[in-house]
Amino acid sequence: MNVEVYTFGLFANGYSQFPSDYTEPILKKFFEHAKAPTQIAIRREGNIMYYGYIRKLDDGCSIGICAAMNGSMLQSVNSLFKMFENVFTGLVSKGDLVKFNEQGNIVAGVNQLSLNGDEVAQLADSLRVLFERQKSVALPSENYGISKDSVKDFVIGESDNDEIVSASVKYGYTYIYKNDKFDTPQLSGYRTVVTDLSKDKKALETKCNELAAELAKAKAMGNQQNGYSHKAKLWIIGLAICAIFVVVCILLSISSVNHYQEYKTSPGGGYIDSAVAVVDSAAAVAPEEAPDYDYEIADEATTYVVVNGHHVRLRWGPSLNDPIYSNSHGHAIYPHKGEKLIYLGTDIDFYRVLYDGNELYISSDYSYIE
Repeated sequence: MNVEVYTFGLFANGYSQFPSDYTEPILKKFFEHAKAPTQIAIRREGNIMYYGYIRKLDDGCSIGICAAMNGSMLQSVNSLFKMFENVFTGLVSKGDLVKFNEQGNIVAGVNQLSLNGDEVAQLADSLRVLFERQKSVALPSENYGISKDSVKDFVIGESDNDEIVSASVKYGYTYIYKNDKFDTPQLSGYRTVVTDLSKDKKALETKCNELAAELAKAKAMGNQQNGYSHKAKLWIIGLAICAIFVVVCILLSISSVNHYQEYKTSPGGGYIDSAVAVVDSAAAVAPEEAPDYDYEIADEATTYVVVNGHHVRLRWGPSLNDPIYSNSHGHAIYPHKGEKLIYLGTDIDFYRVLYDGNELYISSDYSYIE
């Protein structure tokens, strides 16, 4: 399967695309019909099918990812949202193209994609692998009775897969809108932790300001008495110690909020972002595991590996000697029991899976192929 991947976006400086070529009018058209917080846009242009995903960000910007398939089409679109949402979670966790701000909002991290070629290339490689594993068939002949600029809209959950697939090759543009539940459990966990840390930071700043005011007041009282009394000196010293403590707490809080912007090289050469580190398993919604969400049902186009145990470790390689997938504090990050991970292959006693935007390995003793 021949797959080309494009990253595009509407940022503070306007439209940006990488790589930039003849597809620009098509991808810009995707944005024109982006009505929901997140949507899949499909375009048939002759013998090429474009499958795009657009996510509106909290700062008014938008980012899109598109895979172009030459001569073939997907048999199913049911799994596209889940696949793109996992990829988007990986983008946020890396914190390069998109990131969390201190308030827990997802915002653009760039204004020009061409200046972030390495990050875009990594994204393209990951998406290309995922699309090449999708089931596809040869494109049918074009329907010249329908305008190539015609548009067909759908809302996720209101139409079946066959109807959408049929429309995608007949109409010029097909849009599938999704208005809620577009954050993965991991992304929701990140957002909760960052938001809570932001609140803690504000509370500490308020306390620090109050202590500074009390300290100034105590100094003024001492000066009015032409010298500090022993009691006044103790009061000032106590306030100063409290103020120092609060300042230290603020700095620690800011450091925690910004952890996700730091990353380290993984054993496989990729990046583990500290956004994953922010979601320390002990501080997440549920201890050391993702919260109890309802997971999407797998469709025929994608094979899934189901986790059938608690605290099942993911690793960077197919061996018990390979490093465990963990955050920057060294705490292992576990998938939730019953969670379905996209299956990428088998290596001896391990399954290779996609988790949080990374290719990882899980023991077949604690999981099974659905």
